[in-house]
Formats: sequence, structure tokens, C-alpha cells
Amino acid sequence: MQRGKRVQKMTLHGIAYVVLTSVMLGCSEGNSDNNISKGTVNGVTWGYTVYKDGEACLGNSEHLSKTISTSTSGCIPIPTTLGGHRVVGICEGAFADCRKLSGIIIPSGITTIGDGAFMNCTGLENITIPDSVKYIGGCLFDGCNRLTSVRLPDAITELPVGIFNGCVRLRSFTIPGNVKTIEPHAFQRSGITNIMIHGNVKCIMDSAFEGCNSLTEVTIGEGVESLWHDAFANCKNLSHVVIPQSITFIGEGAFKFCDNLTHVEIPVNMSEENVRRCWFKSGVKISHVNKPKTKSNVQGSDTDASR
Repeated sequence: MQRGKRVQKMTLHGIAYVVLTSVMLGCSEGNSDNNISKGTVNGVTWGYTVYKDGEACLGNSEHLSKTISTSTSGCIPIPTTLGGHRVVGICEGAFADCRKLSGIIIPSGITTIGDGAFMNCTGLENITIPDSVKYIGGCLFDGCNRLTSVRLPDAITELPVGIFNGCVRLRSFTIPGNVKTIEPHAFQRSGITNIMIHGNVKCIMDSAFEGCNSLTEVTIGEGVESLWHDAFANCKNLSHVVIPQSITFIGEGAFKFCDNLTHVEIPVNMSEENVRRCWFKSGVKISHVNKPKTKSNVQGSDTDASR
């Protein structure tokens, strides 16, 4: 949580840098010899780090070394072994700026993928993260503006900082069932058109969906407890939102500048303070979920995104 609060004050490129460097310093310490080895498989030369237990990670965390040349093109499979060492991880920034890659096939032996591993892979169109992966880092697909399809494993418990920032062609995404937190900027400026946030998610953090101009409908499942500052701010085409009774906290400006928002469904017991914090535009129709049929809808006029 503290990391999320810290990075929200920075630009997204700043977020990427902070995430990469902080994890870099913690990941490699005492775990590898810090030297990058080379191996060629099917005509592709791979750089990798050998850990002290004999397993390998693509790239190098300490120096943020790429695992392959940035000129590598096409769809490539990651080898399961290099130099006799089993490949179990993808280091921070390992494929960053490999703009000619259209696809990466990740084998089931991979267990961790570091921050920014695929950042700015602007040719990457689709990718599947196998179920063997237990950890994925922040800003993973930041700037992948051709990405249309992603599958994440069920073991993932959070959608990290900036994971899909700027993925403008990503129209739909299924949130894995065990995700508990959607971290800051996770979908910011992405092409998501509608999203169902299931009830296992407890927290939607700052600016998680800010600036998603293709987003038209949001359903927040029963069980979600908090919606942080600017979570859906500047979603210009958002027209319909359902807020569950389980919500206990809404951050300031959660729906500010949502110019086309016309209908919001809120629980009967939602506090006036939480309604005010949403910054719904003046005149938006607010109806109560599970309200008695004899009561009429409330016209929201006490909240205004212009303030």
C-alpha cells in the first residue's frame, strides 16, 4: 500500500523508473553472481543471469540488461534451459523496448516476471502468462500500444502499478479470480471498453482507470470495499456505473470529469460524504440499488466535477 501511495505522485515514466530501480536493488542482492551469461537457441542469442541455486533468469536485474537484441523481430519462444540451467524468471526490463517483437511464448517453468519486463514492446500483440507464474511486476506492459489480448494466471493477487498503462488497443480484460487489489494507474489510458470488477477485489486504487476514454460501462461487484482518488477520473465516455453496498470508502474525485456519465446506481446506505467525494457531474441521475419501489430516484445536484 505504501508503494502505491508514493508512486501516485509521480509521472508514469517516473513510476516505471522507481519500480524498476527499487526492485532491481532488492532482487539480485545475494542471489546471483551479477554476471550475465550468453547462450544461443534457434538463432537467437539470450543474455541471462545464473542464480546461486543454479537456476537462470533472463536478463540481469542489477544492470537492467536486455535478454535479447532490441532488433529481434517476430514471435519468439523463451527457451526452457540455457547453458544447462533451468530458466525460471524474467528479470526487470528484460524485453523492454524490443519494438519489433509481435509475440513472446512463455514456457510453464517461469515463476516470476520482473517490473517493466515488456515495457514499450510496441509491436507486441498478444501474450499468455502461464499458470506457473506466481509474481508479476509493475509497469509490465506499459506503452505496449498494439497489445490486444492478455491472459494472466489465477495465482496473481494484484494487478500491479501501471501494468496496462497506455495499452490503447486492449479492449477487454478478465480480472483473475484471486486478485485483491488493482493498484494505481493499472489501466490508465488503456482502450478498455467495459469492465466487470468481481467481488474478490477489495481495493481499486488511485487513477486505476483514469483517462480510459473508450470505457462506457463499469460494474463494481459486491465485496469491493474501497475506491480511491481519481479511480475513474477523465473517463470521457463512461455512461453507466454500478456501486455496490460493500463500498465503505470513496476517494476524492473518483468520477471527476466523466462528462457523459448519465446514470449511477448506488446503495441505499451510501453516505452523503461518499457521494460528494465522487464528484459526479451536476444533473446525473442517481438511483438506489434495492431501494423500495415507492421511493423515487434522487437527482444528483450536490456534486459537480467542475469544482
